[in-house]
Amino acid sequence: MPHTGRRDPCRRCRSLRKRCEVPEEGQPCPRCKRFNERCVYDNSAQIGNIVQVQTQSPSAQSDASSATQLGVLESIARIDVDWRTSASLPRPSHLVESHSADSDGPIHHYLLSHSSVGSPSFGQVSGLTVKNLPIELRFPILALQSHINNDFQNALKFYSLAKKFDDEPSIHRIQALLLLTVFSFNASQPLSARILLTQAIQMIKYLPSFQDPSNKSHPPEERTAFWTANVLLQVYRICGHENLITLTLDTNRVNPPEYELTSLFPNISNHSSVYYLSSLLDIMEKIARYHSVPPDSLTGLLRSASFEQLTTDLLGWRGQYPERFLLAQTDITARKKEIEGTSILLLNFYWQAAMPILYRQHLLVTGYLDVFSSRLTPMDLRILQTSLNFSIIAALEIAEMNNVLRSAYPDSFWREFGLLIYPMFDAMIVLWFVTCRTLPSWYERISKDHLQGSSTQMGDKDRRHLRDLASGLVKTLQNFKDADLRPPSDAPNVENEFPLLACATYMLAEIEDVVIQTENGDQPTRHISNKSSVDVDTLVLEWQPFSLGRNTSAGDKCEKLEPFAFLGLLGQDVEGGIQWPNEDKWRTFWDTIASE
Repeated sequence: MPHTGRRDPCRRCRSLRKRCEVPEEGQPCPRCKRFNERCVYDNSAQIGNIVQVQTQSPSAQSDASSATQLGVLESIARIDVDWRTSASLPRPSHLVESHSADSDGPIHHYLLSHSSVGSPSFGQVSGLTVKNLPIELRFPILALQSHINNDFQNALKFYSLAKKFDDEPSIHRIQALLLLTVFSFNASQPLSARILLTQAIQMIKYLPSFQDPSNKSHPPEERTAFWTANVLLQVYRICGHENLITLTLDTNRVNPPEYELTSLFPNISNHSSVYYLSSLLDIMEKIARYHSVPPDSLTGLLRSASFEQLTTDLLGWRGQYPERFLLAQTDITARKKEIEGTSILLLNFYWQAAMPILYRQHLLVTGYLDVFSSRLTPMDLRILQTSLNFSIIAALEIAEMNNVLRSAYPDSFWREFGLLIYPMFDAMIVLWFVTCRTLPSWYERISKDHLQGSSTQMGDKDRRHLRDLASGLVKTLQNFKDADLRPPSDAPNVENEFPLLACATYMLAEIEDVVIQTENGDQPTRHISNKSSVDVDTLVLEWQPFSLGRNTSAGDKCEKLEPFAFLGLLGQDVEGGIQWPNEDKWRTFWDTIASE
């Protein structure tokens, strides 16, 4: 009979989030026995063959550096080589399901026996450092190193060195590449993300289990890596840079990862949340292409067959979306452990963003034509009012969930969930446009929890609430403004800053101006200006990446590119002359609508 008198699991079982069953007093649990090792616990007693360790308190250390080092070691003591089941090792956890596994690896033993891991010298990369690492640890250590030191540029150097010693495809190297891809997105450097993601996808295709096209029995970690790479590839294409990456993945060849809590939900699909996120991104990619070219007329905008089909597709997807993956705002804290190990959070944010992205053209019409316009039929009014309502409701949900995240998680949370910035930026666009540009006749009173049904003027309280929500979104975007991957600049300007933050900051300033004007009893100034050409008063949002050359240095600048976002501004100018590049056709279209 297994010994069950002890409640606390050993370190190995705790790292796997498994129940620890000791066969009998003094014997190791089955998982530790497989490695011919004793169970290790986090307290000060020792019973037979069960070793229990009391970790020394940082206050007992002789100096500050030792205290810092011990703190890091305490946090990584339960890490194992398979980061899918690691509670501490950073990974693209928001894109994968946490699979249970009985295998444990040597990484936590290595880390505990090498105190330099938690010290500043661990951030100093050298060929000797990499060469001395066990082969199976080089790429997991890379991910841990970049996370501990929050130094993405140094992680790239580490990766370049590690590749010299081990250039063979491996699941650990793929996992490291995918993690670095996420870090690239966070650092506002999608060009770096493209290079890293391309390498990961190419390596996935060369794994032995992928050589047979008819084989669908891939190991769980390979399925997870495949679908994670596919989601990152989809985000890349949606954000307007599909011309920079030509690789594809055939999702019909690889079964999606399974949801680890399937036993709690019998008789339903056991697909993981990453599967539903991928299918949603398929629709969002079509929506982005729908907005790539302006319609030929107002009638073409309001009577679009493509719009009707995309609406049907999106509602059809929602009908298949499992209720178990739905998050209320209270779930963000109540279901914290489940959220941290899956893509559920991303899935909810992207679903909330999908509707306002689809309705963007309709929303913008409310800034040019009021409800009394003779150019709008009763059906047009219903379409536009519905689009406005749903856009506001979704933007409110995203912004309020953001506030919950900001209070529930530390700043380090955003290192792994940086892909949330794209739906947040689109929510910012909606809040800005509704507050500053939508004509007063369209206003429906907005309260904290829902949109009231009766048409009335937007009150000062409503505007202040929207301003506060927009301010929270800007604060979240500020987590990325000091990202390590930045081109050098003698004089900082918007081109070398995080462009989404720069744009959102100008939007927030315009919202604040409107709030002040209305509270003073003045009529808000509406800055509808769609300049078709760039002049001295216009600032075009661009970013200038640097190449990942042989030395992965920041010295080689590349051409300036369009910011990385779902849609851009579709021809709208933010107060201060802020423009999105390559939108002259949209500006011309809105000029035509305004002049007719």
